Amino acid sequence: MKITIAAEPLAIHLDALELTQALVVTWTAHAQASMLAGRDPSGAPLPLNRAGEPYGVGSGTIARNWGHEDAHGSKTLAQASSWPYQAGGYVDPVMHLEAQGNSLVSVDGEADALISQVVEGYLDGVFS
Repeated sequence: MKITIAAEPLAIHLDALELTQALVVTWTAHAQASMLAGRDPSGAPLPLNRAGEPYGVGSGTIARNWGHEDAHGSKTLAQASSWPYQAGGYVDPVMHLEAQGNSLVSVDGEADALISQVVEGYLDGVFS
């Protein structure tokens, strides 16, 4: 005796534009808040300057003017970007922090957890 079970293929419809936009907006806000609090996006502390303050924070210009490009592409493939403010003389502190091992675009540690939360929240909406 042979039993055959046929099932419909599983189809999951994800909107890459929607998910990517949620990621870039949330990550940019996290990066800004982290820097203003003296940490890089992973949660690691920024090195201290001569005055004993977190390097690169100062008046908050780099963090407050953090930029991002909205998601673009299609529902199946999308991209976006986020970056620290680097106009004028602000490129030097950003490059100094990168050279010191404090990546302002890190997706490790706290940033990784945040990305996971955004993706899990999006998937909860897809499957509910």
